[in-house]
Amino acid sequence: MSVAGERRAKRATTELTELTSIINYILIYFIFAFAGGKIIRVEAHPIPEHARPRRVQGRIALVGDAAGYVTKCSGEGIYFAAKSGRMAAQAIVKLMKNGSRLPTQEEIEATYIKDYDKAYGPTYAVLDILQKVS
Repeated sequence: MSVAGERRAKRATTELTELTSIINYILIYFIFAFAGGKIIRVEAHPIPEHARPRRVQGRIALVGDAAGYVTKCSGEGIYFAAKSGRMAAQAIVKLMKNGSRLPTQEEIEATYIKDYDKAYGPTYAVLDILQKVS
């Protein structure tokens, strides 16, 4: 693909993302309107493109988009959201020992974060390289 073709493809991807956001907003608006609800405030923020530096604070663990588990090149994140959510839940349940204790931040980082980074860190590294090359 030529450089101009790549630029057009990136621009089309950006435009598609913006269009998807607009459609989602409209759908949410109509769902609330038909249900008799009232929209108080609309907010948006960019989706992080890299894992957050601090994904565990106390006993709170971030997963999915909140943790930055999104592919930069496509914006896809549902797979990583599901995987990270499951991995976090399984690690925390195991650490709780049948509900007899609460895990510490260090324990969550040593299990969930370490396991997630080991499993998916190389994937993100390759995707970053591909993004820089394209």
